[in-house]
Amino acid sequence: MLLRRPPVSYVWLRGSADLTADPDARIATVPRSLAGHAARTGEDRLADGRTRVVLVVPDRRELVVAVSSVPRLARSIVDSASLE
Repeated sequence: MLLRRPPVSYVWLRGSADLTADPDARIATVPRSLAGHAARTGEDRLADGRTRVVLVVPDRRELVVAVSSVPRLARSIVDSASLE
């Protein structure tokens, strides 16, 4: 018997050479501050039902992308982000 694999939760921390062309960065439209840096967050729902939450720190060209079938988990991961 074949069963569908459950969707996987993951977090991706990465840089982006061009935030204006980055499809994940476009999701983040809500302004916030992170350790004195201007940042943006946002979220959407993927076709498989999981929630994607994105944090962008433009002056560092860095992103945090959290994807989970538990929206609260993805949000809490992004909310816990910090800069060193």
